[in-house]
Amino acid sequence: MSRVKENFPEFFLENVKKPLLTSVPLHDYSNFKIGGTADFFFEAASNKELVDAVICVREASVPYYIIGGGYNLLFDDSGFRGLIIKNGVKGMQKKEGIPEVEVFAGASLGDLLRFCEEQGLGGLEFAAGIPGTLGGAVFGNAGAFEQSIGDFLKEALLLDAKGRQVQVERDYFEFRYRHSFLKEKHDVLLSAVFELREEEGKTIKALIDGNLEKREKKHPPHDLPCAGSYFKNPVLSSGE
Repeated sequence: MSRVKENFPEFFLENVKKPLLTSVPLHDYSNFKIGGTADFFFEAASNKELVDAVICVREASVPYYIIGGGYNLLFDDSGFRGLIIKNGVKGMQKKEGIPEVEVFAGASLGDLLRFCEEQGLGGLEFAAGIPGTLGGAVFGNAGAFEQSIGDFLKEALLLDAKGRQVQVERDYFEFRYRHSFLKEKHDVLLSAVFELREEEGKTIKALIDGNLEKREKKHPPHDLPCAGSYFKNPVLSSGE
């Protein structure tokens, strides 16, 4: 084991300026409510902390995994021999004069929908009731009612494998049914901009409420340990 690995908590504190947690039970961070302990755990509260943490753990050659809301995330009972980074970077803002919203990857979809309702930004109502964070939604191109999050993504800010922050457009993600290029390349999503439409808040609320009602008839409450809806629908050719 390298000296950096042996002294990783100290190395992390020196580079990120925030301490790590050790021996953290992972069942607290998964909606399955199972999982062993992670050797190290860190929750980033800003994009700088997230970027610094990823660069640091890569430099130390310590295994790491980034999580958001922990939905449909299955941890092994043996735990994780490395660093779990929870993206806690939340917040969003409407672009001046245009129906676009910029969202940090750690923001919940529920918070995003409430913000859109307040700001009169329509388009994402299909996501009502989908748990988790924006980062997870983009990673898996989450969707419902024949729409997906990738349909509305305009551009995004990523941290690439070389530690550079790069701006990319929608085509970069190669979105398809429940898939994005992030599953293959594993760049880190920092934030994304969504191109929406101007809409009255009451209309948005009515659509959200209608979709929530439909989902509540099919899915258990979010506070119950549950695998969620993770089986894909078959992709059929025309006429099948």
